[in-house]
Amino acid sequence: RARFDAALAADAELLEEFATFEAIFGAPLEAPVADAPDLLPAVQKKLRERSRGRFYRDRFAEAGPSWPMWLSLVFVLLVAALSVAATSWIAMTPG
Repeated sequence: RARFDAALAADAELLEEFATFEAIFGAPLEAPVADAPDLLPAVQKKLRERSRGRFYRDRFAEAGPSWPMWLSLVFVLLVAALSVAATSWIAMTPG
């Protein structure tokens, strides 16, 4: 900030441009605002609570795969077994 003020004092054209900038945009340049708090974890926690774990699941708290995944796995294996059986049955039929 001190170097900026020194540059303004040394250059009349820069001072005029800065005055125009202040007139257009309002207050002079200020020091940066303090860091904003990180709200993401709190928002994700609230979404997880309200959706009962559907969104932003806490994966570390889960003991293992849920029953829909096991059901899907059994279904896929059943379809694969039936496909193999049907293919071998078709191959064995004459004609």
